[in-house]
Amino acid sequence: MISRDLYDFLVRNKVADGALIAKWKKPGYEYLCSMLAIDKSASNFGTTSICRVPLSKRSQEQQVLPAVNTGCVSCASCDKGAPIWWDGPFRRKDLLFEDEQDDDEDE
Repeated sequence: MISRDLYDFLVRNKVADGALIAKWKKPGYEYLCSMLAIDKSASNFGTTSICRVPLSKRSQEQQVLPAVNTGCVSCASCDKGAPIWWDGPFRRKDLLFEDEQDDDEDE
């Protein structure tokens, strides 16, 4: 916990994002990575970012893809944990599933 004075200072000096911190206090937004993730105007389809979709609800192709605008893989509260970030270099082989890797080795 931090003091209210420190919190106000950090928000006023744009070190902390007051809107994001306020969202963290609401159920379902505890692990929200960025306000961009829920900004529907920032999406081609008028929806929230892919990182807000639980990993269990995604298709196999979407399982590990990060959100383009934030780099977050999953910040859905039902995935139980802090946001999962894409923090390394992109390598196609990291995205292949076991059955796809077998196909590539045969070639």
